[in-house]
Amino acid sequence: MELSIELLSLTTINNIRNRTWFDDIRKLSERLNRGINKPNKNLFLPGMSLRTINYSRSENDRELQKILEIQQRNIKPALPATVYGSEGFVTVVHNLELLRKMQEYCPHILAKRGAEVIGYALAMVPEMRAEVPVLDQLFELTDQLLDQKTYLVMGQICIDKPYRGQGIFRGMYNFYREQLNGTFDCLITEVAQENERSLQAHLHLGFEVLERRVEQGVGWELLIWNWKA
Repeated sequence: MELSIELLSLTTINNIRNRTWFDDIRKLSERLNRGINKPNKNLFLPGMSLRTINYSRSENDRELQKILEIQQRNIKPALPATVYGSEGFVTVVHNLELLRKMQEYCPHILAKRGAEVIGYALAMVPEMRAEVPVLDQLFELTDQLLDQKTYLVMGQICIDKPYRGQGIFRGMYNFYREQLNGTFDCLITEVAQENERSLQAHLHLGFEVLERRVEQGVGWELLIWNWKA
């Protein structure tokens, strides 16, 4: 199942008014429709996208491998310290075998541009806790704080840098809720306090601070998004 957001294509240009470049674009559109020129996929104008952004669930190793590639480009040690707050980063490193096991329980959320994976949000059920020891404290604390609630952990979310600032973060989370709120009461995640971009994005979306903790000198915000509130 996929959720699509159609942005803007050449077929909607005739509806644009009061733009200085309207006449030129209309002429270009007419030429393209007559077959004089072929569309240039690299041609982008303000407010225009020639492709569709799709949200779907992970299905195969090719998609999982793309998750790992995006992760490696955005893991904290790979980034200069000057961008931690402004660009965000990911902390936990996964491998293909682990992503496969997680997918068996609950397929991950993907953002795609065409067939290309450009963002992901990992899904981790509590039954997977033994596979990621670094998250032991997160699960233990969540069990203590949530009284009989069924919860899912958002293991990691990341959007490849060229595609940030286009609403994909919110799009993935909305799709996440649409797909899973029938099974789980809430979504849990944890964000490092120094990861200001990610923390503010989560709070703006609707997450609330459930608890704060410090581990090995690093401050963490345990966040909850109540789906049944």
